[in-house]
Formats: sequence, C-alpha cells, structure tokens
Amino acid sequence: MNKKMIGKVMAAGLLTLLVAATQLGAMSEVSVAAANSIEIMVNGKKATPDAPPYSNAGRVMVPLRFISDHFQGKLKLSGKDITITRGDRTIKLKIGSKTAEINGKSFDLGAPSEVKYNRTMVPLRLINAGFGIPVRWDAVGQRVWVGEEKVLSLEEKGVKVGTYDEYKRYFGDYEDISKTKKVSVFTGSDFPVRFEAVDDKVTFYKIWTEQVNGLDVIKIHHSGKRFGIYFLTGDGKPRFRMPAELISLKNADGSYVDVYYVASSGDFFVGDIKDKNWENFKISSVKYIGFKVNLETTPLLLNPFTK
Repeated sequence: MNKKMIGKVMAAGLLTLLVAATQLGAMSEVSVAAANSIEIMVNGKKATPDAPPYSNAGRVMVPLRFISDHFQGKLKLSGKDITITRGDRTIKLKIGSKTAEINGKSFDLGAPSEVKYNRTMVPLRLINAGFGIPVRWDAVGQRVWVGEEKVLSLEEKGVKVGTYDEYKRYFGDYEDISKTKKVSVFTGSDFPVRFEAVDDKVTFYKIWTEQVNGLDVIKIHHSGKRFGIYFLTGDGKPRFRMPAELISLKNADGSYVDVYYVASSGDFFVGDIKDKNWENFKISSVKYIGFKVNLETTPLLLNPFTK
C-alpha cells in the first residue's frame, strides 16, 4: 500500500476524534500522575527502590538507604540516629526531625524524615545537599532524576535489531512503514527511551491506558516531535491512530501527554480493514504498538497491556 493510502487511513482517525470530542466535551486537564506511582531514575536508568517514593506535604520523599547504597555511602543506624559517610561528606539526622547536619552545619530538610514501608524516607533535597549528587523533581512526569539526567536510545539499551521479514505478517502490504527493513522490539521496562534521527527527536517517557467517558484510550507522555501510532494484530492490516488534539495536553515544560483512541471508525470507513465491529476493538487484541518516527530501525513496543 502506498504512502497516499496510509495518509488517508491515518486521516480517517479524525472522524473518530470529532465524534468522540462531541460526546466528551471539553476536558480540563490530562494528568501524567494518573500513570501510577513516582519513578526514580538513577544516572539515566530506571531504578527499583526497596520502598516507593511519594509526596508528603509538597515534599518528595525517597528511601535513604537505597540512595546511600547506590552511591557507595556508608550508613549507620543507632536507634533513631543515622550517620552516613560518603567521601569527605558526613550526614547526621534523627528520624522524625526536620533538620539534618551536613559536615557539622545544620540543614533544613523542609519536612521531617520518617519511617514508611519499614524504610527511612527523607526529603529529596537532602540527597543533593548531603551527597553532592544532582537531583531534579519532574512534577509533570512524576519522576525523580538522581545523578546524570539522560535518556538512553534503543541502541544504547542494547535492544536487539531484527529484520522486517520476521514481522512481515504483521505489516502485510504496508511495507513502506518499515522503510529500513529493520525492526527493534522493546518492552515497557525499557521506558523512558529516546528516539533520535536527523529530523525526528522524541523522548518517550511513559505509556498507559485509561478510560475517558467510557472510551478506551492510550496516553503517551513524551517530548519532541508529535507522532502517530499503529496497532499490529497479526492480520497484516495495521490500524493507524493520530493524537486526539482536543483532549491531548501540552505541559508547561514543553512535553506532551498525547491521547489515542483504541477504537477508530477509520478501521471501517477507510482502507481495507472494513471492520464492522470497529467500536468493539480492544487493546488486548494488539501484539505490537508501532510509532511513526523516522529512525534507522522501525520501533515496535511489545504490548504491555496484555497478561
């Protein structure tokens, strides 16, 4: 199938968007916070702490021992008194106190340290001041960056590159989707990930599903160029989707939360799918989610929404 037809198929999604927008009306805000809990990124890699971070009275709380161990600190606990040494830095604090001592100088934590999930949790600001490690709280993405703030590409993550022929039954006649004839399949555990080419630069932070007034949608938090997606089910007929402009959101930091309807009338009215039951299409029917970005390999996400 040629590019002109693909364009028609993707444009057909606009019909679904306009109908849905009429049903939904205006939407006040799309929140990334709905995508579940706060994440910790350590030197560009998603970390799995032994206790989840959370917000307390406007302060982000992180597990102290996890950070200390990750950056080669030595932690000693005596009752409620904690002492951490790292290089030429010494941190002293008492569980329940709003102050700490860093190299003999008092430091205001902004909120008291506390025990939760059987772990000592401290305000994020202590990590920067006490350990000398850069930190940043991404309020939009609900993410804590510790250390070097970077996002790796699929290649840097070591994602295997396959050939187009291995996935031909999914693409069918739409061969020009995979211009390079190479395919990179990644999983939900690879997020966040960077897609970067000469004219396409996208940082892909998170993907999740929700229902908006009874309609199934996929939400993608990303920065950079906006893009269409497509669903591959194995029948050789990709189902194309474009962002629903009226309910997608551009955040204050320039990133987007783009919303894509799972079911689209374009699956019936345009192209060769002719699915009379298009309204009943479910994300569980999808094997791979593809992204219309111009990379050296075609990125496919193994559907993270199936059991």
